[in-house]
Amino acid sequence: MYVSAVLLTNSGWVRGDDDLVFCNHPFQEGVRVNGDTVTAELGLVPESVSNVAVVVSVDPEGRPTLSPPSPG
Repeated sequence: MYVSAVLLTNSGWVRGDDDLVFCNHPFQEGVRVNGDTVTAELGLVPESVSNVAVVVSVDPEGRPTLSPPSPG
């Protein structure tokens, strides 16, 4: 599982490549990705960003990391 964040303008577009926050670019203007956690310091997010989308990518070939619930 990989977690990333995308900073979006009011029109739903990124302003540029730096608005993609992920393991190789873990911080951008108040939004940080650290492992499977995304945090946002709203006071640092610029006014031109109206939404932060959190994206979870799952590798269907990978091992599941969650255990199924135990029976009743």
